[in-house]
Amino acid sequence: MPRSVNLAGSLDAFVEAQIDSRRFRSDREVIEAGLRLLEAREQLRLARLAELRQSIEASRGDGRLLTEAEVFDPLEAEYAILVQQGERPDRR
Repeated sequence: MPRSVNLAGSLDAFVEAQIDSRRFRSDREVIEAGLRLLEAREQLRLARLAELRQSIEASRGDGRLLTEAEVFDPLEAEYAILVQQGERPDRR
């Protein structure tokens, strides 16, 4: 399905720089590469969330409680990465 996007100035300049460097041949290739990275990151986030949920369920089943660190350390690490990347983490 054809799409048209308008990029903010800095992103547009980045796309142009990637094409000028001959790493990519077109706007489409640059944007597709970026979307593939976003997709991979989202899959990783969902896998981490699933692991955390599985760990919580496992601890419920065996009567063991997770420590505060086991629950919050992975979440805080993920949040720090998002902040470092300049993203505003949403509340899911």
